[in-house]
Amino acid sequence: MRTALVLQVLLLLSALATVHAGEGYPDFSWDHVPLYAHVGVNNGLTTDQYKFLATNFDLVMFTAGYSKNGVPVEPKVADAAIAVKFYNPLTKVLFYWCASVKKGKWVDSLSTYPGAYLIDPDTGTEYYDILRPEVRTWWAGIAAKAVINYNCGGIFPDGAAAACREGAGFHRAYGESNSITNLRNAMIDMLQEANTKILNLTDFFKEFQRT
Repeated sequence: MRTALVLQVLLLLSALATVHAGEGYPDFSWDHVPLYAHVGVNNGLTTDQYKFLATNFDLVMFTAGYSKNGVPVEPKVADAAIAVKFYNPLTKVLFYWCASVKKGKWVDSLSTYPGAYLIDPDTGTEYYDILRPEVRTWWAGIAAKAVINYNCGGIFPDGAAAACREGAGFHRAYGESNSITNLRNAMIDMLQEANTKILNLTDFFKEFQRT
């Protein structure tokens, strides 16, 4: 009974309080739960569409959508991020950056991929060989580039969890005799390296602004 009463009090207090998010995240309040938009940038959106996203969503993630093949999507995301922040500087823009599968529309990013891709023998899908340290460093470097070059506040690492499952295409590409634990550990290392690079950039910009 006492435990239930304490829990009820804590829930009541949390409902009345405004929760201040960590730096880099949207402010949070129970009066307005942050909204997230997952949007294809295509070949660029209209002014009204950018304004709608900026004024109605706290987090906006741009992916390629129906953009033309062979045309880099990265500059379009960079322009979209600028457009959204013009209408609302508080909106956080995320860069879609798949953690496992080669996505052909990310032309600029893929141009610096080190070495050969892995291939799923069943589907022909190409994957990043994240067991190689140089691939993890490359991927983390693109994540940081999204912040410094593409005007984004972070990344959306699609497929980071789903890829590291028994029997998934990523696992097949490595050969199912390969330990899934090794793949999961490599994925975690890659995400942590990306996080470190992005945080170091954030610290640099803060110091730069103070000088």
